[in-house]
Amino acid sequence: MGTKVLPTTIKDRDMPNWKKVITSGSNAELNQLKLSGITNAGTDTDKFLVLDTNGNVDFRTGAEILSDIGAAASSIKNYVDFNNLVDFKTLTQGYAPMSGITDVQEGDTSPFANWLAPSDGYIERIELMVGETNTVSASFSIRGYKNGSTLGVAQTNTQGAARTVTEYVYGPTFSFSKRDRLAFFMDKTTNTSDLYTFNIYFQVGN
Repeated sequence: MGTKVLPTTIKDRDMPNWKKVITSGSNAELNQLKLSGITNAGTDTDKFLVLDTNGNVDFRTGAEILSDIGAAASSIKNYVDFNNLVDFKTLTQGYAPMSGITDVQEGDTSPFANWLAPSDGYIERIELMVGETNTVSASFSIRGYKNGSTLGVAQTNTQGAARTVTEYVYGPTFSFSKRDRLAFFMDKTTNTSDLYTFNIYFQVGN
């Protein structure tokens, strides 16, 4: 029998994918890459793996990722706020009160009826809970005001029994700017309950 001569080199494309061996400093083109047993780096390495336009695996920093997607660090935060009034009387200094008056105000010119926006944003939603026996369940409308002018249309829901919670959905169209003065006109129509828990959820930026 004649002697069979083996090729002196084996090209990468001639080997099944699972038999390829990657050595330090070499290049390899794989269809898929699966890693197991990955450990936590234990620190912020500030490196995020991405694919470049040629399909190569590169890294980007956190700041670069934010820039790539058009975001900013801590650009959006959720706030739940209520309005307070500070009355110094005869004092020249003191602590700001952390609870507010509860009586419904007759007009939006009252300082008790206004909330000063800390930043640009919008009204996300309002949640209203009936606080006492409500023998008549009827419509309850809430209309927002910005700097004395109506902000969008009134939102209306039907209230129920005591401790029933209803949600009034707003959104980005109910927007405001930093230092805008916001007020909310409430009309309980024929609901017999006089007490309600009123939570406003604002989306605001820095």
